[in-house]
Order: sequence, then structure tokens, then C-alpha cells
Amino acid sequence: MYTQNGHRFLYLLIALLLLSLAAQADPLNGRSRLYIKAGFSNQVTSSRTQVFPLNTEVTAETGGSMGGLGYGNWLSEKLLVDISLTAIGTEAKTRVSGGDVSSHTVLVMPILIGLRYYLPESSFSTRWRPYLAVALGPVLGIENKNEVGLQVITESRSMATLGSRFGAGVDIIIGRSFMLGLSGGYHLMTDFEEPLGGKENYSGPAFDFSFSFLFGRGRI
Repeated sequence: MYTQNGHRFLYLLIALLLLSLAAQADPLNGRSRLYIKAGFSNQVTSSRTQVFPLNTEVTAETGGSMGGLGYGNWLSEKLLVDISLTAIGTEAKTRVSGGDVSSHTVLVMPILIGLRYYLPESSFSTRWRPYLAVALGPVLGIENKNEVGLQVITESRSMATLGSRFGAGVDIIIGRSFMLGLSGGYHLMTDFEEPLGGKENYSGPAFDFSFSFLFGRGRI
């Protein structure tokens, strides 16, 4: 899974390089953007717990994919304030001796407000805008659980914790109204009060590709 995702992002990077050849530099101060993003997260490859003598086995695996949307506004050429919603999918299964099986689908959703600092200043007149970023906010966890045994039971629950993201990336201006982006970072969060899908914490690295629509008048 990781290798396949790595190849996909390599192809996206090549596409970014080709598309940026036709781009013209444009001031961003005072402008806004709406964007969507897609990528993958690799918090933990797998986690397995066995309990004896009940012979209970819990296996948790990351879904490997994520997506999201957001809004940002440039306070200056070097500073963007941003709010985003990201959905990270995971799945876990529990097996108990006797044939009973429960399946957990967990959706982890960081809702973060952050700052993006562009550097160096020499890039402000170019179409390539490298940056450092930090964001903080709540993280919502939702678990849907299905148990199959002598009877079928379906239930859902949710809880919240605190999270943050630290990262870096590059935005590439494509004409007046569009921007492409590539970023990498680390989602860091505190533990949920109770395990969701066999795990209390979904911290881990994340990589994403974004497409932005730019609007509003810039300021000199």
C-alpha cells in the first residue's frame, strides 16, 4: 500500500512540474482560497493484541487514505491563515473464540486552524511558494461497530480529543485563479478517552496533494 501511494505521489509531482511551466507569478496578499486535498496517512501499519485464555485477537490497521477541504486567506505575501477539515479512515477487526467477529470502521477527523509561513522572500515574485505550517484544533473520532455471532448488533459512538499538525510543502500558482500544492507533515494528537477500533491514538505522518481555487482582490 505504501509503495503504491509513493508511486502515485511521484506521478503527481511530475505533473506539477509540467503544469507549472505555463504558470505566471501573481501576488497573493489579501486573496483567499477554497481547496480540496487528498493523500495518505500512515499512523501505524498494524497493531495486534492477543488475550489468553479467552483467545481474543484485536487487529487494527490504518486505511492508508485521507481527504479534506478547507479555506485560507493571505494576511500578507508571507502569511496565510487556514482552517481545514480532514477525514482519515481506518479499520479494525476483533475475533473471539467461538466464531464471533466484530468489525470496526473508524473515521478520525482533525478540524484544525493554522498558519502557513512562506519563505524565502525571493520566492514571492515566482510561481513556487515553499512554506512551513502549523495547525491546532479538535479531533473528532467516530466508530461504527458491527458484531456478527448468534445475533447481529450495530452501534455507533463518537468522542473528541486535541490535535495538531506540523509540516512543510510548496504551493504552485497556476494562472490567476488556481493553485496546486504538495505537502508533508505529522499529525500529533492526545489519546481518546477510550479506544476506537482498538487504538487510543492515531498520531502519524501524512502526505497530501491539494487543488485550490483563488478569489478576491489582492492588496499591494
